[in-house]
Amino acid sequence: MRLGPGDAWGATGVVPRDLAVAHSDAEAVGLIGQGHRIVGLAAGDLCRTLGGRGDVRDRRGREAILCPVDVGVAEVDDTSHLFLAHVVAAGRFGAGEGAAIMNAEWFGDFRLGPRAHPGDGLLDVTTGRLPFRARLQARRRSHTGDHVPHPALHMRRVEHVDLTFERPRLVRVDGVMLGRVCRLRARLRPEQVQVVV
Repeated sequence: MRLGPGDAWGATGVVPRDLAVAHSDAEAVGLIGQGHRIVGLAAGDLCRTLGGRGDVRDRRGREAILCPVDVGVAEVDDTSHLFLAHVVAAGRFGAGEGAAIMNAEWFGDFRLGPRAHPGDGLLDVTTGRLPFRARLQARRRSHTGDHVPHPALHMRRVEHVDLTFERPRLVRVDGVMLGRVCRLRARLRPEQVQVVV
């Protein structure tokens, strides 16, 4: 479902008493891989994006907002990896070209996807190459999302993305390091799971 400004998102429902709870985005993806279709988020970047406070266990057996979220699929070195929050590719210390593929607003303490929404069917993709001094400034400003717009950064909102880097980039999928790659693809499976925060 493509969301527009002011569109309602999520619905009230009873949270299962046996709700599986994740304490990181990677742990939530593991639960989805095990077949869970409703997952509680106690921590992680998607939890922070949705305003979670870590008290999701208190919602078991009660009414709460169930939010349908998109699940991303990243293809890294011909293997597929699910993700909920983000895929980030960069050189050492952020040098050279890089990319942030966001389904959530946050990557740790950095708000790399200030417009990202995990249920809108779109990935927020930022690509570019910043000189050293600009990287330092962008790093300071990325805590609030003010690093964009920047003339050296290209932002777009897309259903899928296919990136090729001149040199291998270190890739993290929901915070898990997968190694170095030159080609990275990502797409979304809309509304694949419901989350509770």
